[in-house]
Amino acid sequence: AFSKATVPGRLEVVGRQPLVILDGAHNRAGAAVLGQALRDDFAALERIVVVFGCLRGRDPRELLGEIGLDRVESIICCQPASPRAQPAEQVADALADTGRPVQVVPEVADALEAARARMSESDAVVVTGSLYVVGAARSVAGRLALLDRE
Repeated sequence: AFSKATVPGRLEVVGRQPLVILDGAHNRAGAAVLGQALRDDFAALERIVVVFGCLRGRDPRELLGEIGLDRVESIICCQPASPRAQPAEQVADALADTGRPVQVVPEVADALEAARARMSESDAVVVTGSLYVVGAARSVAGRLALLDRE
């Protein structure tokens, strides 16, 4: 039974072509686990766009450092729907010197769509940094999947 168990928002694949992975890694330990999974289980991916937003009190640079930037093509910063949200612009400023292009798209839905639009079928979008961001992306991903089938 445990081998078939899944946890929504934890390495959850919600789209394909490009692959869309949701992971609520909102602390160092969670980010390290996500980074290891991307290296081990998703090693074939060449390019990744990260959609990232977090709450105040979190260090965006630290979290992305734990995830690893080696295959990250770019980062799209968004803002969780929470009164404790760190503004997307502030997150982008913290990530400006990562060596990766950083874009601000405040709304999670728009950020996810922007990420999907720039990736090929063999690439991936990873949505992370806050459970609020992952929750919003999860509801959007369901609607996008329906549009993809039309």
